[in-house]
Formats: sequence, C-alpha cells, structure tokens
Amino acid sequence: MMKRLRLFGLLMAAAVLFGGVESAQNDEPEFAAELTGVAEVPGPGDLDGSGSVTIRLNKVNAEACFEIAVEGIDPATAAHIHEAPEDKAGPVVVTLMPSPEDEEGESECVSVNPLLIERMVMNPSNFYVNVHNEKFPDGAIRGQLSMVKDD
Repeated sequence: MMKRLRLFGLLMAAAVLFGGVESAQNDEPEFAAELTGVAEVPGPGDLDGSGSVTIRLNKVNAEACFEIAVEGIDPATAAHIHEAPEDKAGPVVVTLMPSPEDEEGESECVSVNPLLIERMVMNPSNFYVNVHNEKFPDGAIRGQLSMVKDD
C-alpha cells in the first residue's frame, strides 16, 4: 500500500510539474505573418513591398512583443494590429509602432488588453498586421496572423 501511495504521489508531482511547464509556454503564444502589398484591403498596397512580423503575446504582463521587417516600401509611418478577416479592413486594436524607423526588425513591446489577447489566441486569423507609409496611408503591406506551433 505504501508503494502505491508513493507512486501516486510521484505521478501527481510529475503532472503538476509538466502541467506547469505547458501552462508557462501557453502564457506566451506566438503569431507570425508574411506581409505583402497584394494582401492590402482595400488595395492594392505597395506591390513592390514585402515583410514579415512575429508577435509574442505575454498574458501575464498583458503585452505584445514584436519584430517587424519590411523591404521595398517607402519609410514606414505606422504599424498596427487590426481585427478583421482576410477580405475585410478592420479597426486598429493595437498600435505597434507609431513611427517605425528600423527596417531591420528591431523588437519592441506594447501593452495589450488581456481580453484582446484571449480573442487573438482563440481566432488568430481574424487579426492582421499592416504597415503604413506616406504613399500608402491606408496600408502599404498587410498579412493575416497565424499561430506559430511549437515543435
């Protein structure tokens, strides 16, 4: 009987330990998107432009840390996360960069409403990132977010 209790105790401890690791990983879901001018709605955006974005949401600190890299567009004036499906334009829900100057992908963090984080986790493809510039004030390049799966 004592061996069974010890084994049960060890199994419970392992479940808590590994469950905690899983929970910690889920506290920082990661999203990515490829950005193009063709994807802009209404479009077109800058057809010569392209880019990528990676966003890691931190549920505990209620923030989004991101890296954006762009090329083939005039200097960016802003970058946002919007809420809308692929074929629609939607409202800004997070201002990533009011005036991004680093086109090499510098990482930054901004505050995000915890309820918005939950919506993004539940349906990431209903959110997109776009980058604006003077020539394309409604958006030069855009990409729908998708969740990055851990290997």
